[in-house]
Amino acid sequence: MGSLYAIVLGAIVLSLLAVSLTRLSKVKTKADYLVAGRTLPAFVLIFTLLSSWIGSGSLLGGAENAYKHGFAALWQAGGGWAGLLLIYFIAPRARNFAKFTIPDLLEARYSQTARVLGVIAILFAYTAIASYQLIGGGDILHLVFPDVISPELGRYIMAAFVIVFTAIAGMSSVAYMDVVGDLSFTEAMELMVPTMLLMLGNQAMYQKFFSAKSERDARVAVVGWIIGTVILETVIVAIAVVGSVLFPKGEVSLHPREIIAYSALHGLPALLGALLMGAVFAKVMSTANNFLFSPATNLINDVFVRYISPDASNKRILLVSRLVVVLLGVWALFQAMGTESVLKKAIYAYTIYAAALTPVILAAFYSKRANAAGAATAIAAGTFITVFWDTAFVRNHLPAYAADSDFAIFPALAVSVLGLVVVSALTRPPSAEQVALFHAGAVESEASQA
Repeated sequence: MGSLYAIVLGAIVLSLLAVSLTRLSKVKTKADYLVAGRTLPAFVLIFTLLSSWIGSGSLLGGAENAYKHGFAALWQAGGGWAGLLLIYFIAPRARNFAKFTIPDLLEARYSQTARVLGVIAILFAYTAIASYQLIGGGDILHLVFPDVISPELGRYIMAAFVIVFTAIAGMSSVAYMDVVGDLSFTEAMELMVPTMLLMLGNQAMYQKFFSAKSERDARVAVVGWIIGTVILETVIVAIAVVGSVLFPKGEVSLHPREIIAYSALHGLPALLGALLMGAVFAKVMSTANNFLFSPATNLINDVFVRYISPDASNKRILLVSRLVVVLLGVWALFQAMGTESVLKKAIYAYTIYAAALTPVILAAFYSKRANAAGAATAIAAGTFITVFWDTAFVRNHLPAYAADSDFAIFPALAVSVLGLVVVSALTRPPSAEQVALFHAGAVESEASQA
């Protein structure tokens, strides 16, 4: 049986490598590397959006939650579903804006300060997300080869795979791979709110919309994404719940994040188990590629090209891009080696992004009054409070329920939104040119009335 699982995993690795090498010859410019030349049709967008969203956060963090709490774990998935319904209306605007990264958007709408703060928040959030993809892949390799590969060694091997695949061909290789129960209402919201807001502000998502062939392709992709996400995440939770009944004790009870892969290995016929295990492994690798590639894009486009070498040739940019992927992969691996609970790491990463960036991203598209000072305040406050909430000071001075790091979404989001609204109201409005980039129709109407 072990040889069958090894063959399936090997076939997946070779297939992903073939895709990367095939796309390598077509990557000639920065746009090819960062947004796939803006040529992705709807059907490719659907699969790459699904691949980037459903990774270890769902397959390990969500499964860990379902193993412990049953179908109440769907609160976490439900946050993503709610976000997707709202994204349907955002997708065409995002494609119409058609920049390379979220910090591009932040500078165009707000200021260079907002851009830099956004890069910092993204680096912390996305490398944390990439780190627990490595944990998931390492667990799978350990389960398939228990006598040869430890979970820790598996993380090193996964890091090597992901770094190589991501560095070779950028977005092209990434794109073409890819009930409350026993929870209190507050606990359910701690799962749902960060997930929903991460979905709404997700840079990897916007970057794929920037890559779409047209606004129509972007919107059609969201419909397919909604359908696929609801089905897949419900199936994941159901498998984890059944697995918790079949395997209530033993190794998996100590590491419930492994329940999907463990159920595939011990609860299904060999062929079905190997296919499920292979599907999980492929999803984890694809998500790791996405969340390693995305912050690399920020450092290249928002730091290297913007401030260090504005006149760099495409060849030099591609070379530096691949070096940055390697360095960020090492950082993600470092974080993975110090993490045990994928669920807590996921909520921490989601909260940084949800509190720091999602409010200002949505305000860019839907508010004409939000300005640079308000955006900088919101990003800085959301990032600081999320990180600060995980310190000894908070744990020693607040009640246990409030001191839990999962609770950080409520104060971090509240202060971020309050800072955005109040500071924007008390300072100079944005220029007409900045507003026109996102509200052209409204600006023209106001001008004609004047």
